[in-house]
Parts: sequence; structure tokens; C-alpha cells
Amino acid sequence: DRGFGGVLVEILDDVVFRMAPLSSEEAAAMPLALKASRLFAGYRNTPPVRMDALVDALVRLSFLIEREPRIQEVDINPAIANSDGLHFVDVRVVVRR
Repeated sequence: DRGFGGVLVEILDDVVFRMAPLSSEEAAAMPLALKASRLFAGYRNTPPVRMDALVDALVRLSFLIEREPRIQEVDINPAIANSDGLHFVDVRVVVRR
């Protein structure tokens, strides 16, 4: 499992933002724009992250956000990306009444 999050992401300013909905091409470019992107390709004898799973999740989430205007905020922390796929451990969705 690779990447980092939380406070470290904020301190290093390693974030990427795009407007929904995302195309597959836009979603694929997002992780590669991160400073920590080398971690996704496999690092120190670890297998690469399944980028197809990450891209698919980004595209689907962006369409959900665009389709449901009551969604104000989505917080996924942590999201674990590895050679098995992508796993959301904790998800919080804030909706407007």
C-alpha cells in the first residue's frame, strides 16, 4: 500500500483538483501530477498500484458528485491503493437538506 495522506499531504501541498465530471484521461492524469506519484509505479520491490481501479473510482465519484447536487463534500480517508485494487476504509459524505 502506497501513498500518504492527512497532515503530510497538507504540509507538502501534494494535492490535485479537477472539476467534475472527469473523463478517464483527466482521472488518469491526476495521480501522475502528484509529487508522490512514483510510489504508484512500484517502489523498493513492491508491485505497482492498480491504476485502472484508481481511475475508475475517480471517474465514478466525479459523476456521482455531478449527478447529485445535494452532495457538498466527500472525504475518503484513508483510501488504500495497491496491486489488489483500491479500498476505501472510511468515507464521509455531507449532503445538503
